[in-house]
Parts: sequence; structure tokens; C-alpha cells
Amino acid sequence: MRREPYATTSTAQQHTRAPGFTLVEVLMAAAIMGILFVALMEALRTGLQMLEQSQRTTVASVLAEEVYQMTLALPVADPQEPTHWGAEAGESAPFDDVDDFDGAVFSPPRNADGNVIAGMEDYEQQVTVVSVSEDDLDEVVADGASGVARVTVVVTCGDTEMCRMSWLAVSQP
Repeated sequence: MRREPYATTSTAQQHTRAPGFTLVEVLMAAAIMGILFVALMEALRTGLQMLEQSQRTTVASVLAEEVYQMTLALPVADPQEPTHWGAEAGESAPFDDVDDFDGAVFSPPRNADGNVIAGMEDYEQQVTVVSVSEDDLDEVVADGASGVARVTVVVTCGDTEMCRMSWLAVSQP
């Protein structure tokens, strides 16, 4: 007599799984992908904001350099009126000496030739000029009391300061 082997499981309990993913696995993968997508979009938005800020800062630096170029070859004070500080009556940019720039505000900004730069209406160049001691360049003295002046230009975009640049202008002996 031949014996049949003893079966440990019934055919009803045997499951053969079809290849693929279950609904729960698909939903979990979709949720993870959604979270990653949101994180990537936030990183992209932050990167674009940083790029825009960098562009505004670069433009502001160039606008500050334009004022520097305006003053580069000018005497510190007007040779005809060396005691007068600031722009002479009726004088406007382009100025003929550095002290004329004190208190000047260029909005829209100007280039090195004193011409208005089109398309820059959001920017403004604010200039201050102070006399400083020839012995101590940090010491501010009375206007025109020294042959050395510190020029500072602040470039703003809207209400935000984007760039501040200072340099010394020295009278030629």
C-alpha cells in the first residue's frame, strides 16, 4: 500500500502573489514623492530669491562705481570758491568739483557722465561728502578745512539699502 505524503497546508491557504505593488505601497510612494516635490519647489523658490537679491546688489555696486567715476578727476573744492561747500547756486550734475556732490540724490540714478540711466527708476544714489583731517582720516573736520574729503554713496532699491561705498578724494597740491 502506497501512502500519500501528508500535506501541511491546504490549497485554499496557498496564495500566489502576482508581480506588482499593492495599493498601500503605491500610496506611500506617492506621498513620499509629493513631499520631495514640495521640498524641491521650495528650494527652487529660495534659489530664485537669492539670485534676484544678488542681481540687485550687483546693479547697486555698479551704480556706486558710477558716482566714483564722476568724482575721480575732479578737484575736492571749487578753485574759484574754495570756501564754499556743496553745489553752487544753480549748479547741477555733472558737477565741477567733489564738494558739489554733498547731499546730492540721483533718482533715477546717473552714470559717470552725469546722464540719467533709463530703466533704473527703483534705484537711488545718495551722496555725502565730508572733510576729514589729513592727519587722521577718521576725524571729520569743518567743511573745506582740509584738502581731503571722504565721499560716501549709498545706493538703495525701493526702501532697502543695497550698497554703501566710500573713498577719499585728495586735493592736488
